[in-house]
Amino acid sequence: MIVNNKNTQNTITTSILHLSDLHFTRNPSMQNMRDSVLAEVKEHVHSKPLGKKLLVITGDFHNFWTADFSDSIEFINELIEAMGIEREEDVFLVPGNHDVANDDLMELLFKDTVPEWKKQKEKAIEEISKGHYDYIDSRMNSYVSYCQFVRELGVYPQVSNPIADTTPARVHIRRWRGKLNVLHLNTTLVYTPEKKEGQILDFIQANDSSMWKQYFSDKIPTIALGHNSFYDLKKE
Repeated sequence: MIVNNKNTQNTITTSILHLSDLHFTRNPSMQNMRDSVLAEVKEHVHSKPLGKKLLVITGDFHNFWTADFSDSIEFINELIEAMGIEREEDVFLVPGNHDVANDDLMELLFKDTVPEWKKQKEKAIEEISKGHYDYIDSRMNSYVSYCQFVRELGVYPQVSNPIADTTPARVHIRRWRGKLNVLHLNTTLVYTPEKKEGQILDFIQANDSSMWKQYFSDKIPTIALGHNSFYDLKKE
């Protein structure tokens, strides 16, 4: 997508590559998709004046039954190089429902509390579904592996305790090069394999005036990123 922002002095061209639902598996069709996307990106970058560029990927970096993000890391690194962008400035990611850690992975991460983890997960999903948003902190345990993945990519700074700091999976805002505010949403808080519709995001945090305070006075536009379609979200 090419977005032209015009004012009286100049024209700024911004190119956005938006991908979603990569679902990486090791098979020929997936390799063909990967190669096709990379080839098209390289062709556009070298043949057209694309201006400033950013990469947006809205979830499902692998399949739920796997615990390995390595194929996505390799592919995204190649995309970053092909686009000629900076990972800490120009890459924006949000989790999809397949990026919620499966039970096998969570047992590795929280091996000292395995008997309680599944109960905590199920309780958190149940209570958030009822509108009890104080359970979101507990639910964030399911996104520890996703947060480690995006930090390994270099999109977010490394932290000393990645289990405690789950910022990449929470509602937050990052500003892209002084031109665009990007609101990151997690639309998979009450996801279970059986539940597709009626998904919920933390709209209390998304509307928190303290989070938005620094953005009230400027005229920079905002886009919101989420994995689920609006039609999959709970009406409220």
